[in-house]
Amino acid sequence: MAFEVLDNGVLSSADPARMQRLADNQTAARIDALLCKWLARLPDSFATADRAAGIRYDVSVLQAEFALTQVFDRPVQGGCCSRRSCARTSTCAGCGRGD
Repeated sequence: MAFEVLDNGVLSSADPARMQRLADNQTAARIDALLCKWLARLPDSFATADRAAGIRYDVSVLQAEFALTQVFDRPVQGGCCSRRSCARTSTCAGCGRGD
């Protein structure tokens, strides 16, 4: 299935309904199984005594990210967003402008 990826999502898909089904099928159990698979293969930083005491990595959802991903089709539109951001801050790291 052809698709165009974003850093944190999918921009477009040849089959949007199938893409949604794939996303909907990502359960906590599947995510945990993937984590366990890679933790078993990758080295960890725990000492032998730590591992023997049951200290290990685990999945946590204590951090949640909520983002609005805006996709601009022309650079001019992205610049408009940057100018608004600069106006809200005293210094703009991206363009070097300040108040």
